[in-house]
Amino acid sequence: MSAVLRIGGVTQRFGGLVAVRDVNIELPRGAIAGLIGPNGAGKTTLFNVVSGFFRPTQGRIHFEGRDVTGAAPHVLARLGLVRTFQGARVFPKLTVEEGLRTAAHLPSGRAAARPPVIPDVISELGLERYAHELAGSLPSGVMRVLGIAMAIQTGATMLLLDEPAAGLSAEELLNLQRIIRRVH
Repeated sequence: MSAVLRIGGVTQRFGGLVAVRDVNIELPRGAIAGLIGPNGAGKTTLFNVVSGFFRPTQGRIHFEGRDVTGAAPHVLARLGLVRTFQGARVFPKLTVEEGLRTAAHLPSGRAAARPPVIPDVISELGLERYAHELAGSLPSGVMRVLGIAMAIQTGATMLLLDEPAAGLSAEELLNLQRIIRRVH
């Protein structure tokens, strides 16, 4: 099975600080993988490198067989590599449904080849009761689910979820696990 994402020898330095050192990861299509480590270990920095927010000091990143090292986040999103952030990033002044409709117009992966699936995403992720509420007024756990829903709505072929469970209650964590399995 060939790797859909290949991270080879990636190092990220900030001046004299080495935040990420010689990381090598290969993820096959369909994999669910977790990046585990203590606070300050460089997990988010690695996500920022892979998703184009930082250019690695050294090493290469390949996605779907293409060298995407240093490509901008919007270029990677168009190729189908989309990430979420530690803090939910939603459109706070739009309703859940409006936010998903907006995300459906962000070019990514196979977005051009598929119609918007907003009702399906709302239903599958348990967002029905929030569909007409402003995203900025949602509980944090629901905002995180909405962030994942928006990433799905772009048509991404690979999702990088940065600390999706941080601050969630036990019930919200179980829901998140169910959602990740369902999305997979």
